[in-house]
Amino acid sequence: MSQSKQRVAKSTPRKQSPAATAAMAVTTSQGRPKQVSRVGRVQIGAHVAQEVQIQLKIIAARELTTIEGLLKEAMDMLFADRGEPQIATQPPASSASKQ
Repeated sequence: MSQSKQRVAKSTPRKQSPAATAAMAVTTSQGRPKQVSRVGRVQIGAHVAQEVQIQLKIIAARELTTIEGLLKEAMDMLFADRGEPQIATQPPASSASKQ
């Protein structure tokens, strides 16, 4: 196959399912499609010592969970301690309820 035909084949867009097309309607602030699992969510981060990361990885592996799961559990424990609703492990509210 010639190089020009290869370029055309690579640039031809793939057909996507209606669900995938609808999911792409939500974009990031840079205009890129947002992953469906991230719609309605924001990222919260912190810089910690490498030992903290290692310890979290060990606990997550031991408990067969993820660091994200551990952090959500920790946030719910903090919320409970402060008398706030434990909402970190709940699914995000739909965008329809925010309107």
